[in-house]
Amino acid sequence: NDYRWYIDSELFNQSLENGWYDNLKPLRKLMIDGAIPASHRLIHRILLTFSKSDQLSLPELQQFLTECQTHYRHALSPKEKSLIAGMVKRYITQHNITQLSDDYQVLHMLQYLQSISIAVHVNGQTLEPHADT
Repeated sequence: NDYRWYIDSELFNQSLENGWYDNLKPLRKLMIDGAIPASHRLIHRILLTFSKSDQLSLPELQQFLTECQTHYRHALSPKEKSLIAGMVKRYITQHNITQLSDDYQVLHMLQYLQSISIAVHVNGQTLEPHADT
């Protein structure tokens, strides 16, 4: 609960509910700097905020996942991995991406997810970053 000294709890809850992950950047910076502890619960809530966003930015999600690995030493649970794969799948569907080579951000994200053992399945197939490049 140390984060409540740094972010208004109403803003935090609204951000979580509405997928406004940009509002949580200052909080993430404080976590990176070690000013507040990066608890599993807090990291999970930030991940949920990404999942609720209607305007998901794959580079921003990838940045957060990198922060989880590098700064917070957070091991993603199977449930979190499934949530992340679902976000990427939803992004692909929303943007009507049929060829991975059509969208560099998706291709780059799939390469990153593959490196951390997260598979994305669309229409019963596992998407491979090199499948149609």
